[in-house]
Amino acid sequence: MGQSLHDELIDHVAAGLTPAQVIALATAGAARFIGEDDWGTLTVGKRADLLLLDANPLVDIRNTASIRGVMARGVWYAPSKLIKRAGSHDAPPAVAAADVPKDAKVRMHVEWNGMSFGDEYVAAEGRRVRSVGRLIAYKNEGLSTNPPITVRSDISLGADGAAVKVELTSETPDGHEQLVLTRSDGHVTASRRAPGYEPDETTYDVPAEALLGRATTPLYIQLVERASKLAVGKAVDVDVLGPGFPPDYEIDVMRYHLERVADEAGERRYRFVATRPNSMYTGLIAARDGTLVRVEFDSRPSELARAPLAAGRPIAPPVIARRIDV
Repeated sequence: MGQSLHDELIDHVAAGLTPAQVIALATAGAARFIGEDDWGTLTVGKRADLLLLDANPLVDIRNTASIRGVMARGVWYAPSKLIKRAGSHDAPPAVAAADVPKDAKVRMHVEWNGMSFGDEYVAAEGRRVRSVGRLIAYKNEGLSTNPPITVRSDISLGADGAAVKVELTSETPDGHEQLVLTRSDGHVTASRRAPGYEPDETTYDVPAEALLGRATTPLYIQLVERASKLAVGKAVDVDVLGPGFPPDYEIDVMRYHLERVADEAGERRYRFVATRPNSMYTGLIAARDGTLVRVEFDSRPSELARAPLAAGRPIAPPVIARRIDV
């Protein structure tokens, strides 16, 4: 959001609100609006996300731009460090050759509006699926994170083809995240280590048919399998337990509503709506001969994606992940 957020704060004060009211709306009010309770106020137990300012914004709302430093999930960043970090990743993100699985057969190249957002490689052998990606994280807005993040998946499958253990890791500006999901006796146990959180272990009751993982290539391969028998016009709901993507460290259920639409150029196409408590996005999955070939993520502001008129024309080109055989 950058400077536009500061401009909006000024506009709201010019419209008659006090600086205190505007700040409350942009912080605690924003958290309440999207139904989240782990940020928005400086409270013990909530996420340590805050700005340190050089001047009092209650005196002049323009002082919100006088930033001494930023704390994100308990990690302190000085402006000089952020500026240096933002300017050091002009080259398209790429997976280091040493990190690419030797038996990788699939590469998904991600781009938005002609700009490379990176690649993810996938290897499958027997009952094990592994992936590694170096990506600029994307959202419905078409916005990106900078610098790129590294995400890895290591999935162990049971005899029925369902995941019995999923290990997910990511390297982001916040630090290193590790999440292990283990299915046993009708439950899923999640062990998590992430910046700003104490290590914890939680048990979830999810249906046996629910998938495990995050919204990267291995998941979309499984969604194609789940939707493969749909006739045109028919739909299926698939629940996925895991963290959000871009990594938000919150473990929850994402529900994919998949509807098969008309085939095009020999491809089976599925429109999807993916929802979880703190986000929603839409897009299209394309497959050929039962194999994932493309995922398109619609670009439109989240508040529009939630609205009844969300079926309207996207306001920007989609983010596209396209399959390239290795």
